[in-house]
Amino acid sequence: MRRVLVVVAVLIVAAAGWFAARAVVGAVPEAEAPPMDPELGVARAGFDGERVGGGCLAGSWYEPPVRYAILDVQVAASGAVHACVEVYRVDDLDPSADYYEAAVTAYWTTTDGWSLPMRVAVDAPAAGPTTLSLSSSEPHLSNVFLADATVLAPCTGEEELQPQPIGRGWVLDSWCNGDGALESREDGETATWVVGGQPALDATVHTLAIKVAEGSRPLFTFALESPAEGRSEVEVAAAEG
Repeated sequence: MRRVLVVVAVLIVAAAGWFAARAVVGAVPEAEAPPMDPELGVARAGFDGERVGGGCLAGSWYEPPVRYAILDVQVAASGAVHACVEVYRVDDLDPSADYYEAAVTAYWTTTDGWSLPMRVAVDAPAAGPTTLSLSSSEPHLSNVFLADATVLAPCTGEEELQPQPIGRGWVLDSWCNGDGALESREDGETATWVVGGQPALDATVHTLAIKVAEGSRPLFTFALESPAEGRSEVEVAAAEG
């Protein structure tokens, strides 16, 4: 009889642990507050130059479901992205070329999500990473087409006291480097950043440095693309300045 009671007690404890783990791991993603100003950049120019233009895009993202078979639960998050680009023409002493710097600030906000048993079929929008890209209408010179990206997090402690360089000539302003890595891809005259794991992100900054022929006035195209919403884009003409 005692052995039976022990087995029953173990089963009860195991069941309680299973339900507790399922409640924690399988919780519906918590909605976050939107950015205070989605058009506010996180980086300032650390070089002398003239701002020639900018533009903003917004969209939605959907994370592929994360499945926990042993807990019989699948969880997915969805949210919004707000991204803005600034383009500068850099002051230079090179009579043969002109130089431009661009910075994109993207804010990633979790707004919704769901948690369901694995056996339930879900009719959800197409999920996957979000792609940001920045293209130049003018060819780059001397292999100077340099893209970079950084995951950001709120600053804490002494981090706020020290300007932090990003890319070739930018300095982070009001944010600090966070955990995580983003890949920058350069192909022809287009820089591309593919961003996944959106629920874990607060903000990211993406920079591009390009050298073009003297007197060129490149047209920059900033694009945002997701599996659910397709592609949207905005143009920034260097002649605006």
